[in-house]
Amino acid sequence: MWTAPHIFDSRGELIWSGSVCIKPALGNRIPELTASVLLQYLSRQYNAFDFRLSNVLGEDMLSFLYPRNRTAILLDTAYNVRHIVPIAEEGMMVDMHEIHLEDNGTRALLFHDQRKSVTHEQSRMVGYMNRNCTINDNLFHELDVANGFEPIFTWSSAEHIGLYESSEVEGSLPQRCSQYWDFIHVNSLDKFPDGSFLMSSRHTDTIYKIAPDGEIIWRLGGVVSDFRANFKFARQHNARIISSNETHTFLSFFDNATRTPMQEPTADSSRGMIVELRTSPQRMVARVAQEFLHPDGPGNYVVARSNVQVLPNGIVWVCWVDGLLSTEHTPDGLLIRKARVKQDWLKSYRTYKFSFVGKPSAPPDVHSLATGSDEDNTTTTLVHVSWNGATEVKTWNLYKTDDVGKIDSPEPVAALPRAGFETALSYKGFAPYVVAEAMGCHGDVLGRSEVIQTVVSARLSTVTIARESDWLNMMNRRTDTTRQAIWLIHMIYINPSVIFASGLFCGMTLLVASKALWKAKWSRRLNDSGYKQLPQHDELKKP
Repeated sequence: MWTAPHIFDSRGELIWSGSVCIKPALGNRIPELTASVLLQYLSRQYNAFDFRLSNVLGEDMLSFLYPRNRTAILLDTAYNVRHIVPIAEEGMMVDMHEIHLEDNGTRALLFHDQRKSVTHEQSRMVGYMNRNCTINDNLFHELDVANGFEPIFTWSSAEHIGLYESSEVEGSLPQRCSQYWDFIHVNSLDKFPDGSFLMSSRHTDTIYKIAPDGEIIWRLGGVVSDFRANFKFARQHNARIISSNETHTFLSFFDNATRTPMQEPTADSSRGMIVELRTSPQRMVARVAQEFLHPDGPGNYVVARSNVQVLPNGIVWVCWVDGLLSTEHTPDGLLIRKARVKQDWLKSYRTYKFSFVGKPSAPPDVHSLATGSDEDNTTTTLVHVSWNGATEVKTWNLYKTDDVGKIDSPEPVAALPRAGFETALSYKGFAPYVVAEAMGCHGDVLGRSEVIQTVVSARLSTVTIARESDWLNMMNRRTDTTRQAIWLIHMIYINPSVIFASGLFCGMTLLVASKALWKAKWSRRLNDSGYKQLPQHDELKKP
């Protein structure tokens, strides 16, 4: 259940697990094979990356990358699949770093990788003289969302960045150049108001601003930085634009601050950072505006992954990967929340915090079990109920029903506040069938489960179960005509107009039947008496 996208509430309670099946939304044209593979993924728990809330053409959707099927997945707030976006063709390497929606959800930004040989000139610049160096070329795409996610711009790292910028120097140069050198390793992409792009490259320790025509405007960090800075960073992730104008830009990013054991860290620990850039060509300066240090203190490093998110209210959210450790900070750096899971071996690529309302289209899940007591020969019905993805459930109501969902009483036999992802309700008696009802905070009904049959152990036999079993057997022996009659009685009971019509019909039927019975009764009495019937008029005339 762990390998999947997940949603937790502000108290750390699980709200939604993507390790279960999700269905395509009705009316969406999703290839049958792709949808089938997706459902297998969601039930078999393959990796998902960059799971977040995104604006897609003005509508909130959940987005994540599914590298196994070379796609990005977009779900609506009912957890139905709305879009499956190809991110790499067959033969191309899948990049799992980014699916980022921009420009009010009209543009999607993502990466993919391809292997290629660079020119002899590029190879010679790093001292590789024998033949052309082979590399892993990172490309990014800008897609037109409204036009079926068609690419409208593509950019290649190999065409704009020299191999000499790379700090990925493990192994000898011939080894790197013969094994598709991952010389840049891009990991995030954002977009400026002027249409330029902000790109983070892990293996050059550099953040780039790239013009709409593909030319590099400036570099922050790395071996050819355009800024004078009072700080260093390394192997950074998740560079984001906070604000930008003609002279100043504020960025956030996660500074991993460590490369390999052979290279010195660039800070005392990994950290979240907000930096201010003066981008005037006459004086390009960078300074630390705020940093958010590792909550476990100096010497703690996150080797890879992680992200920093500045929320609309200025609060800063930081993901530290190991154990799903996440922290919240005030804008001035004060730690106000620290959360991690008990399974410290778990890791996450990124975590985010959003205001989100989930309304699943699937009904709540219910399991009902009858348990008995040998001491007093009684039965208890124990019901566990859960609604994967529902964010607004306040209370659960439990109803005892028959096999078609008819309830004995409008009052629930049990009701409890929601107690985490799964809530247990208990009824002191035997309920052969049950229905669970989810209630909102204002007393509104959010959803109901299907009719669920209670599981009864073969060894369990109490007076209560025997009585309910007899009742159910009687219900099941009813013919269709009998069930229709019961339905008619039910309609008469609840509908005044039906009562009047039914009464008039029954009254007229009774009147006709009574008259016929009266005539038949007196005719029989006359025939049985000693009186002879008088002769008819024609008979009296006979001699």
